[in-house]
Amino acid sequence: MQGKVVITIFVLLAVGVGYTLWRNGTPSWLSFSTLSDKEALFISLPTSTSTQEEVRRHRELAGKLAEDGNEINIAGCIPDPPVLRVKRGDNITFINNSQEEVRLQIGNVGIFSVQLEDTLVERAEFGTTGEALVAYLCHSGDSSERDFGFILIQ
Repeated sequence: MQGKVVITIFVLLAVGVGYTLWRNGTPSWLSFSTLSDKEALFISLPTSTSTQEEVRRHRELAGKLAEDGNEINIAGCIPDPPVLRVKRGDNITFINNSQEEVRLQIGNVGIFSVQLEDTLVERAEFGTTGEALVAYLCHSGDSSERDFGFILIQ
């Protein structure tokens, strides 16, 4: 009997919260709109089922966050800058000034290894044509943790 009372109270509470959200909208603390642009860029990755509008918005956000340059510090697989803007054909230097090897998977091009206290220089093309937003995955040491960044080629 006591269990039925608890379940009934829980159901009524859930219905009340649901109705309130329906009438008043989602509170900001439950909304993705409270994310920073950087968080939104990395959370809202387009997939093969994304609409053209979703892909366009993602690329626009990447352009807003992109920093001009030719170097990415990948020490500890924390890319700095998270989004690099380069001109097509320019060289990009990936700098690993950490104490462990870093492996990069750049787009669909391949996997590259950057030894500790070393650099990797690659031409900004990565099998693309025109303006492109290329993602790269970073893996360091024996950890299963991975991080990623973007290269905006113009």
